[in-house]
Amino acid sequence: MPQLAFIRRVCVQDAVSQFKEAKIDAIARLHSSEPVHGKNFTLQVRVIFGEFQRKVVEEVKLNGWDGKDGGDQNTKLQWSFAGSLLYAVTVVTTIGKFSRSLYVSK
Repeated sequence: MPQLAFIRRVCVQDAVSQFKEAKIDAIARLHSSEPVHGKNFTLQVRVIFGEFQRKVVEEVKLNGWDGKDGGDQNTKLQWSFAGSLLYAVTVVTTIGKFSRSLYVSK
């Protein structure tokens, strides 16, 4: 059974890593076709980043993803990009909930 859990974890890590790479490629393609300083570029990057953010949250909630990318097993990196995003989303949503509760309770 532990081997099955390991295989599942690696599959989830690989899926997140592949999704991340696809979003990076999408931004690179966008960069080559849009002026970087245009509002359209910024809005489209926000959409792409939002899709990635939703994927990270989904993988944590539904599949127990631990924040590591597929290639992290052999590296000494403390933070992956996706893991960093997960941390940032957690902090922002926690602070947002905390500050809202303070505001509402007054």
